[in-house]
Amino acid sequence: MDTSSLSRKVTLNDVACFHKTGLNRYAYRPNFIFGLFLIATLMLGIGIASGFAALWVPGMGILAAGIFALINALADKEKVRFNYFAQDNNLTFSALRASDSHYDHNPRTDPTSLIATKSIEKSIIGQTGRSKQQLNIICGDSIASYTYQYTTGSGKNRRTHNWKVCMAKLSRELPHILLDSKANNFTVPGTRLGISNIAGGVRGSQKIDAGILSEHYDVYVPDSYDVDVLSVIGPDIVEKLLQFAKDYDIEIIDGYVYAYRSGQLKLKDTPTMFELAEMLQDEFNDNLRNYRDQRVTTISQREGISEKGLRLKKSRLPLIFGIWVFAIYMIVRLFAAQPSRLVLYAVTSVICAVLVALYVRYRER
Repeated sequence: MDTSSLSRKVTLNDVACFHKTGLNRYAYRPNFIFGLFLIATLMLGIGIASGFAALWVPGMGILAAGIFALINALADKEKVRFNYFAQDNNLTFSALRASDSHYDHNPRTDPTSLIATKSIEKSIIGQTGRSKQQLNIICGDSIASYTYQYTTGSGKNRRTHNWKVCMAKLSRELPHILLDSKANNFTVPGTRLGISNIAGGVRGSQKIDAGILSEHYDVYVPDSYDVDVLSVIGPDIVEKLLQFAKDYDIEIIDGYVYAYRSGQLKLKDTPTMFELAEMLQDEFNDNLRNYRDQRVTTISQREGISEKGLRLKKSRLPLIFGIWVFAIYMIVRLFAAQPSRLVLYAVTSVICAVLVALYVRYRER
């Protein structure tokens, strides 16, 4: 891939030209920004020197507008470099796509359509949060990379989550497969216990032993699809995954393969992400030529997957945890004035929650 854009100099004029329409085309030009600072300086200077306070407020407003325009123009330099990279490699670029399940256009004329029609919102990480959007999208005919962003919580507990993602279209549908990398799990201090950053909502009974692959990934597949998945993920793919994608979670869903990890996609990461997507696409497509889901009996549907294999089953533990948190909240509200009873009810609730969670986990195995 042509990576000359990684070090290309970008000016404010380039940023203004990048915004072909709208006020940003003019607002980001250096002369306009300089003009705002000049007018603000004159108004504030005259107002202070003459004691005419009426000039202070508009002067401060114009100064704030100049600072805002300059900050946004400097921030958009990265978008311009993304756009240059896309142009140099015959790809297309879009700075933003908000969630819209009805979005569907030609992927070559609209760079967001490939992602929108088979959105990552159907994947494991797409089941969480709100205000979902895809940023800095670079897209080809069947491959794309971008930042997937969503928010959780509210108020002081509001958090923005970013995932760097690459994806590729496969030659046919496959069962829903999740390879949860152990390399990016949360490690409990002082122990070797790793906590998954994505698979908390997947039923534990779907985890299988995949040999050497299971040393680096927790492998989840739909019930009774163990053999299918092991035939699809052959030794050649395992070797490539351990060599190039050991730090990424891999998910296959609806005929698309995703590789993702936490963090924002930077321009310097984009060539690597595209190479990873191309590798996954080539390796899986080579292995899919002879694959058939034997549960599909209709000849016309032999390229499809049975209903049972389309989605991994969700765990009930998040629901149990939510009910437990609500119960504790109600107890605190009802018995806050009686500390002795509050402690008793809190301890009882914790014990009950643990027992229910253990029971659910046992039933899911």
